[in-house]
Amino acid sequence: MRPPQRLAVHLLVPLSLACGAASARAQEAATPPAGERIDDPKLERRLGTRIDLGVATSAGPTGAAEADGPAAVAETTPEASRPLPEGRSSAPRTPRLKVGFRRFTFAQVGATAMSGPSGADEPFDVASLDFYPVSSSWRFGLTTQYGWQEGTFRQGGDAFIAQSVSLGGQIPGPAVTPFFEAYAGGGYMQRTHAGLNAVATVYGQLGFDVGSELFVARHLCVSAAVGYLHAANGFVKDSVFGSFSIDTWSFKLGLGL
Repeated sequence: MRPPQRLAVHLLVPLSLACGAASARAQEAATPPAGERIDDPKLERRLGTRIDLGVATSAGPTGAAEADGPAAVAETTPEASRPLPEGRSSAPRTPRLKVGFRRFTFAQVGATAMSGPSGADEPFDVASLDFYPVSSSWRFGLTTQYGWQEGTFRQGGDAFIAQSVSLGGQIPGPAVTPFFEAYAGGGYMQRTHAGLNAVATVYGQLGFDVGSELFVARHLCVSAAVGYLHAANGFVKDSVFGSFSIDTWSFKLGLGL
């Protein structure tokens, strides 16, 4: 072989091998994976490699949320799962202990059920301490109370001390707890009129209240209630036991825990 022909062979053979290898690699890269190939060979040659846009679409919102930071996450958080501001609670609350003030109108000694009071009306102010050992959907209470004739606080007027029990229901809420309760009790009343000075007489009461507790702080509530009261008084006058009773309305305010 002549030298020029030998030189051409040495140059063309490696070049053709390199071109063949490059063509094979390009064809291999353009061929889609076995799971992504199109069944029809003609369509496969025309369409080429299938492009999957699922990853790009699903990554879009995530990337946007990450770019926006905590504000975007807070906006997508459901309202029910957001934490309440500090100091507020969604748990229902009920009272356990209360101090109260009640006002109602009684009568002086000398009244009868048939003729009505023969003495003047006596408005009474009553201070009470209410303890509720059971306080959920139901409430059971024990109440100690001291009442005095209006404007006297036992200085020349009538007064009583009594104990009562109450039973009722309530609807516990995070801020407002409506309630109703019936109560009954009795005690001693000190009379200063009609010749009964410094004489202890019997006092009894039966009634019910309807009201609501309003929680102004985590463990502090105020309450207001209106109710009906049947009050009775038994006494001994001129060596004869007598009694009378009246029906009246009452109003009660409270401050509790």
